Amino acid sequence: MEKSINNTNIVSQNDADREFLTKIIAKALIEEDFRNIIKDEAMLMFDGDYDILYSKVGTKKGTKGNSIEDYLFDTYNQMKGKAASQSEFEKLVSFIPDFQISVPVNCEEWNTKNYTPLVTYIPENFDEKTVIHARAFDSNGKLHILSLEKDPEMPVVVIGSCERLELDNIYNKIDNSTKAPAVKITELKFDDLKDYEKWWQGKPEIYGKIYRTGNENPLGSFYSTPKRKKVNGKWKTYDHRFCYWYDSYGDDLYIKFWESDKEVTTTVGFTISVAFKLTTAITITPSVPIKVTWKSSKYDDMGSYVINKNDPSGATYSDSNFRFKLTH
Repeated sequence: MEKSINNTNIVSQNDADREFLTKIIAKALIEEDFRNIIKDEAMLMFDGDYDILYSKVGTKKGTKGNSIEDYLFDTYNQMKGKAASQSEFEKLVSFIPDFQISVPVNCEEWNTKNYTPLVTYIPENFDEKTVIHARAFDSNGKLHILSLEKDPEMPVVVIGSCERLELDNIYNKIDNSTKAPAVKITELKFDDLKDYEKWWQGKPEIYGKIYRTGNENPLGSFYSTPKRKKVNGKWKTYDHRFCYWYDSYGDDLYIKFWESDKEVTTTVGFTISVAFKLTTAITITPSVPIKVTWKSSKYDDMGSYVINKNDPSGATYSDSNFRFKLTH
C-alpha cells in the first residue's frame, strides 16, 4: 500500500491491516482444530524455522475438513459484521509480501488442547534497535503488550513476511586432498541474541565470509539458522570449513559476519502543489501526485575479524556480544 508523508515522517498505512489480520487469527485460534493445523504445519519447519508460508499451505485442511483459509475467512466475516467477499479477504492478506504465520518460540511445547496463544505482528518497517514491545491480541480481541527484550515462556503466534529461502551451508569446491590447513568455525554464541534478532523474528540468520586482506572476493562462506536456545548464552558446535589456508594467502585473513533480515520495499506517495498567480484576482494551484519506491536490505553487522596464522587454534574472536571459535 502507499504511505503518506506527514511532518517529514513516513507513516505506514499497512500496519493497521496487519493488526486487523492479527485479531482475525487470534479469534480463529479459539478452534482447537485450527490450533492443531497451525502447530502441525509450523513443526514441519519448511525453511528451517517454525514458519508457515500461507501461499503454500493456506488450503490445507484439518481433521474437521476446514483449511487455514476457511477458518480465517469465516472469522473475517464475523468480525466485519456483514458478508464480505473472498476477494476483499485475499486483498487484505496480499498486503503482506510473502505472508507467513509463525510460532517462533515454544512451538514444540505448545499443548494445543489446553492453550490458546496470543497473536502479534511484525510492523512493516520494524527497527529492532528501537522497538522493544509488541502489540499482541488474545482470542477475545484484548490488547496485550509483550516485551521483546525477553523470550516469552508460552507459545506466541506471529504474522509477518517470510525472511528466508531454503539455503544450505556454502562450501568451497576445493580438492580435499590438499595439504593446506583448513580454516573451520567450531563454535559460536551470542551473549544476548535480542540485540541482533528479537524473539518474534524466530531463528537468527547468520552469514559469514572470509577474505584475503585487501581482496573483496570471498574465499569461502558460512550460513546458519540455529535455534535461538542453542546459541543464546550457549556455545553451539559446528564443523564448517570456510576455506583452506594456502601460503599464497599470507599471514592474515579476515572474516565478516552479519545477521540478515528480509529486504524491505518502501513506497511513498505525496503531492507537490505550486501556486501561480495569473492576475491579481486569479491564482491557480496545480498539483502533481508523486510516488517513489525503493528497496533496502536490513542486516545487523556482527563485526569483521582479522585472523592471523599464529593465532592459537581454537581461539575465540568476539565483538563483546557475538563470539566464535576457529581452528586452522
